[in-house]
Amino acid sequence: MSNLSKVSAKYYFIEGLKASGWCVLIQSVIILFQSLEASNHSMSGIEYAIENLLSLGIVFVILMNGVYSMYGPNWYDNIVLAMGGRRKDIFWGEIIKQFTIVFINSLLYIIVAIVSSNTGYVVNILSGIIFAIIAGPIGVIIGFTVGKFGRYVILGVVVIAGSFGYAMAMSSLGFFDFPPYSVALLGLVASILYIVLEIWVYKLYQRLMVI
Repeated sequence: MSNLSKVSAKYYFIEGLKASGWCVLIQSVIILFQSLEASNHSMSGIEYAIENLLSLGIVFVILMNGVYSMYGPNWYDNIVLAMGGRRKDIFWGEIIKQFTIVFINSLLYIIVAIVSSNTGYVVNILSGIIFAIIAGPIGVIIGFTVGKFGRYVILGVVVIAGSFGYAMAMSSLGFFDFPPYSVALLGLVASILYIVLEIWVYKLYQRLMVI
């Protein structure tokens, strides 16, 4: 790996850490307010907050990873390209950023689930990780599309993301359970889809220009 590639990879890794930090911070504020509402429920404030974190946290990561990836082509990637970064390094850098966001936050949820004896949420978290990973290249593709067609695409993204977030929230709350074997099947299908999407993203990055 050349020095330029290392610098680009470090930049995207740090941006991924920052995004993960924002995820944790925003969710911490939400959990704080949720714990204050626990007086209306049979469980304690901490139990109520943990329940909500494990139920909806991974949905938040899916949306955050998609949004941060959408900003890539029109913000992060342009900065790196303007500083002399290569398109190939930007492509791999985006992947580093996306995986950093997904795995740091997901690992936090899994640890909380195990420590709090809520291991039943682990399967749903693993399912959410698969969706969160796929949200990365989809976000990049949307980012390129937004740069070309503008605000009309954003309106469509809001509708789709809202519907997708609602479906994942219902799943996390137990309306749609994922048996362990279905997670493996979902992972296989998602892997194929992810490869196809990343090939598409790689071709888009070949035409990336400084805005």
